This record gives sequence, C-alpha cells and structure tokens, in this order.
Amino acid sequence: MDKLWVAYSKGNYGYSVQRKIWLQCKKEWGPFFKKIDWTTGENNSYRKWPEDFQWRSDAAKGHLPLTNALRGTQLITAVFEHPAIAGTDEAKAAPKQKKKLFNF
Repeated sequence: MDKLWVAYSKGNYGYSVQRKIWLQCKKEWGPFFKKIDWTTGENNSYRKWPEDFQWRSDAAKGHLPLTNALRGTQLITAVFEHPAIAGTDEAKAAPKQKKKLFNF
C-alpha cells in the first residue's frame, strides 16, 4: 500500500515518506505533526477530521495518508516501525553482512 501512495503522489505521500519526516523530527510528535500540517494556528491545535485536512495533491509533503493519533501515537509508531515501512530506508543504509557457515 505504501508503494502505491509513494508512486501515485510522486514521492509526496505515504507511510515511508512520513517516517522519514518523523525521523528528521527526531521522533518528536509535535514537530512532526506541524511539519506534515496536521496542526493549525498559533496553538498548533489538531486539525478536525475530515474538513480541516487537505485532500489535494498540493498538500504538505507527508500530509497523507491520515492516521488517527487523537488517542495517542501507538498505532502510527507501530506503522513506522513495521519492517514493511522501516525496512524501506534502513535496508538501504545497513551494511551487508557476510553469513557465517559455521559458528566457531
């Protein structure tokens, strides 16, 4: 599903895109929500669903897909840490290790 978001948004949306932004924000939710435009106003109030969210192709990078974080960030954390999403950038960055044939 993430690959479809990334492909059809020309790299602007998807869970892997959001994860990269989350990592750039040092896994801090406040700056992350602000960066992807899930908050609004001087007090950084959460946008109201669905009317306040941007349903356009010119929304902020990472704005979509929407994931409910009103009751906490456990779900979105689990998505970002899932191998299907986390593996997209960590697999590229990790050095390849040789497999040992024997354990001596």
